[in-house]
Amino acid sequence: MHARACSKCETVLRPTARYCARCGSAAVAVMGARLEFPPLSPGETWRRLSNGWTRLDVRRVLGQPLAIAFPTPHDSDAPALEEWTYRYTHPNGTAPEIRGVVAFLTTDGQVHSWLSPNWVAWGE
Repeated sequence: MHARACSKCETVLRPTARYCARCGSAAVAVMGARLEFPPLSPGETWRRLSNGWTRLDVRRVLGQPLAIAFPTPHDSDAPALEEWTYRYTHPNGTAPEIRGVVAFLTTDGQVHSWLSPNWVAWGE
């Protein structure tokens, strides 16, 4: 397993770190490579998402995320969100990569919101 480093100050992070101990920025965990098409058409898969789903529910439908970004500490009243990023490449290799993001509330681990990939860029 590769050691993770802070994207801002290059400090080596513990494997379980959510924040950099030196500068306080959110640790981003790179989980896997780009995804190919899921078993259903990609648009159908993302349309199945629902508020209140758990991380396990999302992982079952969308698979392993490319990256997980943890929230930075803040004092505002806005909810702290953990964001999972998914990236897709078109099978023909000529269309642009597209990304989707699912945001979870850190308080209960349930889906708060999501931004579906721009399937229009692929003519879907």
